[in-house]
Amino acid sequence: MITQYNDRLSNGLRLVILPQPHLHSVHVQLALRCGARHDPPGKAGLGHFLEHMMFRGSARYPRMAELMAIFEGAGGSLEAGTWRDHTHYGLSCAPGSLPAILAALGDMWAAPRFAQLPTERAIVAEEIRGEVDEEGDDTDLTNISRACLWRGQALGQRVCGSASSLARLDRAALRAHHRRYYGARNLVVGV
Repeated sequence: MITQYNDRLSNGLRLVILPQPHLHSVHVQLALRCGARHDPPGKAGLGHFLEHMMFRGSARYPRMAELMAIFEGAGGSLEAGTWRDHTHYGLSCAPGSLPAILAALGDMWAAPRFAQLPTERAIVAEEIRGEVDEEGDDTDLTNISRACLWRGQALGQRVCGSASSLARLDRAALRAHHRRYYGARNLVVGV
């Protein structure tokens, strides 16, 4: 029988540990209660853009390459995704690398730099273009069906937003969204 440990730390962070000593790797998953439905009016895509910008360096690792070198040096590759109701970050690594991985994730989480805004905006703009046709109409079945089902509601918004909403997103909006949602009480860390 596998024993699972659940705890809530004094800062509100939920921690779930599922030991599996027979495996030769450890997986770290950060699940955040913040998705497209939490984007402020007129700023559709903010949560998704913030997820992208979290990779762009932190206080301790100011350049993206330095931050990613920590994860890749541990044999992992940090991946992330934003959905309508949540965002996740996760990677697998060698068990001995866990302390370094957790330290780097903590720094990334607590002190993102939001550097290279134009570069990341161009990357997200390309994602948006991949979901529309030449006239700008949505071609993604999930987006179309959710927009019909949740017409006029936050759950009907596109996760990536639109080209026009992306153009309005700046560092101030990123910082405010980060401050509001990227706290310990809104996070579950699974190992």
